[in-house]
Amino acid sequence: MKSSNWALSTIIFLIINGISASLIYWPSHSYSSSYQLSGSRASNVHITDCSSSDFVLHIHSVKISPEIVTAGGELTIEASGTLDEPVVPGASADVTVKLGVVKLLHKTFDICEELEKKKDEVELQCPIKDGYLTLTQKVTLPKEVPKAKFSVLVHAYTADEKRLACLQVMVDFRVHPSNRLLHMFEQNE
Repeated sequence: MKSSNWALSTIIFLIINGISASLIYWPSHSYSSSYQLSGSRASNVHITDCSSSDFVLHIHSVKISPEIVTAGGELTIEASGTLDEPVVPGASADVTVKLGVVKLLHKTFDICEELEKKKDEVELQCPIKDGYLTLTQKVTLPKEVPKAKFSVLVHAYTADEKRLACLQVMVDFRVHPSNRLLHMFEQNE
């Protein structure tokens, strides 16, 4: 991986670790330019970019596979984006996890410190150069994730508190590959 992949991979890594460890959600906000990045109608994972054009990271795509992620299963994240300026130590990500309307966790992570802690799993470390980013990351979710629907909201900031990125992730662990068709019908109602 190139060092410029760090910011995007860190944000995605924090989201997935938030889902797998505590299943984090951010409270509802209105976003002026949100759009769905990932998640087909048959998927139980939906990722929405809630960033606007003045954010430092412009996320082009995020793809999660398989379409139905399960507790104890492995998933692959493929993402791309453009970073307008370098990300240096002091950058942070505010993460909130909710199960339905119940807030399970709200925590601020220092992005560079989290990368340092995960240096055996993530090659990239601070500072991260600006420019085009791509990443492919494999993550194994814990078996203990409850069969429930979770929402995760991440707001990331640069060291000088500029808005870096905003992602909202919805994951429904009640859905299994065997009942994918049922999930599609439930979404259409």
